[in-house]
Amino acid sequence: MDDTRMTRHRLTIGLAVVALAIMSACSAPSDREGRPSSGLDFQIAFEERLRPDIIFVTGTARRDPSPGAAAGLWGVLRGLPRAEQAVVENLGTGAKATISLYSGNPGGGATLRLSPQAADLLGVLEDPVEISVTAIRQEPVLVQ
Repeated sequence: MDDTRMTRHRLTIGLAVVALAIMSACSAPSDREGRPSSGLDFQIAFEERLRPDIIFVTGTARRDPSPGAAAGLWGVLRGLPRAEQAVVENLGTGAKATISLYSGNPGGGATLRLSPQAADLLGVLEDPVEISVTAIRQEPVLVQ
């Protein structure tokens, strides 16, 4: 093909693509406010779900004794491959708290070392208490 025919061919294809785009926009369904819609009537939401298949541990928890312990709701558990969110339950009182878990040495023979703020929510004072730790994950859910 010579240059003139090639240019005309490209121009024809370009115009066809633009025409198809305009036609498809004209026929697209819209929602109540007139915005283009995919025609699908669902949304995706995220729910917290307990995931004992990822982490479920029972044992003792103790308050972090460091005077300058970091603020926030956190705990240290041995052997985690990565940081996790978890629900910790004081098995004696039933108190629960959602905390961030980090890998490390809880020390003092405990299974879990808690931040002062998390320990307060769970009723952990000077003596260790029996706890359970269950991972939580944000999982997608279809909402209609």
